[in-house]
Amino acid sequence: MRPGQAPQKGNATWQGLIRRVVMTRFRIVTDSTCYLDPEWLSGHGVAMVPLLVSMGGKVVKEVVDTDNREFYRYLRQAQQLPTTSQPSAGEFMDVYQRLGQEGLPIISVHISGGISGTVNSASQAREMLPDLDIAVVDSKTTGLGLGHMVMELVEMAEAGKSKEEALLRLRQMVERSMSFFIVADLMYLHKGGRIGGAQALIGSALQIKPILHLKDGKIDVLEKVRTERRAIDRIVDRMLETLAGRQPRRIAAVHADAPEKAQALVRSIEGRLPGETVGVFEIGPVIGTHTGPGLLGLQFHFD
Repeated sequence: MRPGQAPQKGNATWQGLIRRVVMTRFRIVTDSTCYLDPEWLSGHGVAMVPLLVSMGGKVVKEVVDTDNREFYRYLRQAQQLPTTSQPSAGEFMDVYQRLGQEGLPIISVHISGGISGTVNSASQAREMLPDLDIAVVDSKTTGLGLGHMVMELVEMAEAGKSKEEALLRLRQMVERSMSFFIVADLMYLHKGGRIGGAQALIGSALQIKPILHLKDGKIDVLEKVRTERRAIDRIVDRMLETLAGRQPRRIAAVHADAPEKAQALVRSIEGRLPGETVGVFEIGPVIGTHTGPGLLGLQFHFD
């Protein structure tokens, strides 16, 4: 079963998951921007706190109340872009108190504090619950960068590892997780305040395709190329350069309503890294609001 894919209830796989979750020595909390299958998260005992999206006069919970197809159709036609917001400290308190009844420590890992206030809300909730053993971790990333960390925590929890061992591994992953991506239109990032206006205007005016990355938890321009085809080639090049002499642990091709391009990206990687498995994942409304439809990228970490 591929990580992030839900098992069928009632079968041996599901029953095995229940046994492993019961045996764990800590609990895991994350947020909706990890973009892993909600049933997979639930089946492995991971609590997911959704971020919020405001569109068309309504505020909805990502993943819980949203559908990617409908959202991207709306986004392509919207005259006024949606806005996003973090969960409240109260929402985290509710989750922590529920899990805290089991008497186990909690590891709560979230979208980068450089692009969202989610980790601040989680930290505020932790401070209001001094009797619970809660570690809040800023992943310095989002999407499958965060998702990979959740997968790793699940593996460690179900292997009986301690909270301290898991936190050590998590801190290593924060330093060894990389994200390279391109967007179809920089104006989404500009309007959402996630990238400087000058960079957005230059890219749009000259049809330059900047390659973006997450640097210290914030979106930054890595390099600029002229065409989308060249940009796609370069994000693969950048990944291979980063991995030179290192062992990749997980690789994900991520996209925003661009599944065909994501599959083409996977074929390109598999041709240059024979034997490596590359997952394909779609980002949802919270990140999609700021990148716009058409995002394509690679997120990976290494040992």
